[in-house]
Amino acid sequence: MRAMLQQRKDCTVSNYRQVGDVVSYHLVCGGDPPRMTGDARFELLPNGNIKGSVHANSNMGGQSVIMDMTYAGERTGSCDYAASRQQR
Repeated sequence: MRAMLQQRKDCTVSNYRQVGDVVSYHLVCGGDPPRMTGDARFELLPNGNIKGSVHANSNMGGQSVIMDMTYAGERTGSCDYAASRQQR
């Protein structure tokens, strides 16, 4: 997961931590001032499933935007992130 996050060329991941099945990190994207900052947390569940949340602040067209999102996912198969990235 950390390698996937660090593929974003305009984003920096910091404070990446994994304690047991819980992963959290801080993300900063864009220039100075940053276009977006955020904090994410997710839990790795049995069978490869996942649930988590993101809180992000950004500026779009001069307007301050706050996003709070929760999500859940179910593993449906394996994925080779590096191979899929090369196909683009």
